[in-house]
Amino acid sequence: MDIVEQLTRKLAREERARLEAEQLLEQKSREVYQTNEELRHLNAILESSINDKTIDLQKANARTQLLHQTVLMAAEVGNYNEALLFCCRLVCETVGSPVGHIYKIDVENDSQLVSADLHWSASEQTQQLFQNLVADWRFPRGIGLPGAVWATKKAIWLPDIESDPRYRRFLTDIDEKITAAVAFPVTSDSEFVAVVEFFVEESLKPSESFLGLLETIGQQVGQVLERRNALEDTRRAKESADQANIAKSQFLANMSHEIRTPMNAIIGMTELVLLTEVTDEQKDCLTTVVSSAEDLLNIINEILDLSKIESNKTELDIGAFELRESVFECVKALAPSSHEKHLEILFHFDESVPYRVYGDRSRLRQIIFNLVGNAIKFTSRGEVEVSANLIEQREQDCVVEFSVRDTGIGISSDKHDVIFNKFEQADTTTTRKYGGTGLGLSIVTKLLNLMGGHLKLESDVGVGSTFKFTLPFGIVEMQNSQTVSARLSGNRVLLVDGNDRLHEIISEMLRPAGAIVESAVDRADALRRIALQGTGNGAYDFIIIDQKSVVKFNSEYLADIEHSIAAGTIVIVMRRAIRHSVVYKAKAKKEQVKFVTKPMEQMVLIDLMVSSKNDLKYEVDEHSLSSSSVDQAK
Repeated sequence: MDIVEQLTRKLAREERARLEAEQLLEQKSREVYQTNEELRHLNAILESSINDKTIDLQKANARTQLLHQTVLMAAEVGNYNEALLFCCRLVCETVGSPVGHIYKIDVENDSQLVSADLHWSASEQTQQLFQNLVADWRFPRGIGLPGAVWATKKAIWLPDIESDPRYRRFLTDIDEKITAAVAFPVTSDSEFVAVVEFFVEESLKPSESFLGLLETIGQQVGQVLERRNALEDTRRAKESADQANIAKSQFLANMSHEIRTPMNAIIGMTELVLLTEVTDEQKDCLTTVVSSAEDLLNIINEILDLSKIESNKTELDIGAFELRESVFECVKALAPSSHEKHLEILFHFDESVPYRVYGDRSRLRQIIFNLVGNAIKFTSRGEVEVSANLIEQREQDCVVEFSVRDTGIGISSDKHDVIFNKFEQADTTTTRKYGGTGLGLSIVTKLLNLMGGHLKLESDVGVGSTFKFTLPFGIVEMQNSQTVSARLSGNRVLLVDGNDRLHEIISEMLRPAGAIVESAVDRADALRRIALQGTGNGAYDFIIIDQKSVVKFNSEYLADIEHSIAAGTIVIVMRRAIRHSVVYKAKAKKEQVKFVTKPMEQMVLIDLMVSSKNDLKYEVDEHSLSSSSVDQAK
């Protein structure tokens, strides 16, 4: 085969390959085109579906927003009619209705619906026209669109209302396109409330889901309005109860005031009779009359205080006063009732507590009297202590915590909250055993709330109770200008036979004055310590002894001490403050035995000790001078 034939065959093969490639390319091009067409078709379908879903989602969001706004509106508007009208407006604005209207049951004939005179329209002219048109319309149950909604309690779409002569003139004057109406019920717990009616174009036919939404809106609005009505009824009932309570408190205040006047007269005249010559039997009867009258007067005073607080007639009287002195006066006044029950009553103020403060002195005293009086009442043995500590201080004000502790019957933990209620006590039997009304702690709580304070209780049955309360005060003066100073510097003091806590308190009183304080546990320990000190310069300057010990051992106790002490030693007997009793007089050297009434104030005790020392020194000097003159005369 020559070269020409070879080239010819090669060209033929290449031509066939080219033709096959072109055919393949044409085929693939047709396939690509067909695929692209299919993709464009699918994309168009997808876009249409997305648009439809977006429209559905927008409608759903709009409906949800409509429901949300309607419920919020119903909860915020001022009254029932405003809520219904606002609901009508929102629905009309959402669907593009030119006018909406509310029907309610006729108050004169409950078998028909009438216009509620609640209309909404974007045009004032349209609203006035429709208002005039429906003024005399009446719809019995099941008649007309409103009546049908009333009967079925369902939302209803009425596509053609032109046949109804009542609407024909209205539709002609408003808009010829408005040929359809929608109405839905407002219900509360299946109870019919009203019908909301609005008008639209026939082309805007609502779906079943939208009609269901309108029914849901009607239910939600009805429930919200029902709750508002219930709250309004509750508010009115509360106002009525408050007014009745104020009237009751005013009556109690007036009644208590009227009763107090003759009760004071009974007490006063009975005490005058007690000053005359009466038999022992008559004295017992008259004393019972006074005691019972005082108890009744206390009850009346508590009722009067409570009624004043509850009727908002209590006003604070803010002024400057000495805090320690004011509280001590209360404790001192209650000391006789405590000592008559053989209770120790203790008083302790921390040195950090301000001396003069701004506050309501009389209300503070009332609180102290109530709490300490209760402590004494419910304590049969042991002690009652009143104390105060500074817990917070700023430049111009402070917070002081007061504490009233007793060793009484105590209160179980499950009763801690109950006792602060009016006329409540931890145990109903306490009223019969201890007396009282159960008003004291309620009054204290209300007064503390009024003064910005707080009361708390720590108590165990059979152990005792501690009532603590805090009060804010303005600071006038931190320390007393008449300081204790070192007026008893170097003086030796022996405390004998007193309560352990009392020993602690007296020691805290005397140490700032420079005294050296020791304690004896009993009579024998006291005599042993006195004998060890001797009668020289190391002897005790003061011996402070409790009257309970003196009474227990009669005058022998003082006689023993008198024989043992040095000439310059002063014996101070702490005696109880008891009403209607003869003060015990010990048979001892007048110049060396002094008496002080418990509870004692720091300055009172120190003044007594200093003055007694000076008086004794003066008498000894006078005696020495007189003896010297007699010797010279001889």
